[in-house]
Amino acid sequence: MLSMRQTANEINFDKEVIANSCFTNLQATRSHSIYSDSISLDLLDDILNKASVRPSGQLQTWAEGTVGHSEDES
Repeated sequence: MLSMRQTANEINFDKEVIANSCFTNLQATRSHSIYSDSISLDLLDDILNKASVRPSGQLQTWAEGTVGHSEDES
């Protein structure tokens, strides 16, 4: 019999896999679409909120890429 903690950990792992898959698919779509600028960070945020997880460090990187510049440019 699975413990409640083990079951919760398995559910959280599944949510993380789903969130990372959504993130990867949206990032690929943004990179290859003529409508790339219209793919909204709000949509990605909504998906990740529903999954209750966020890929660590990736959302900020993706957002900076959406702006089209980095702070390293001179």
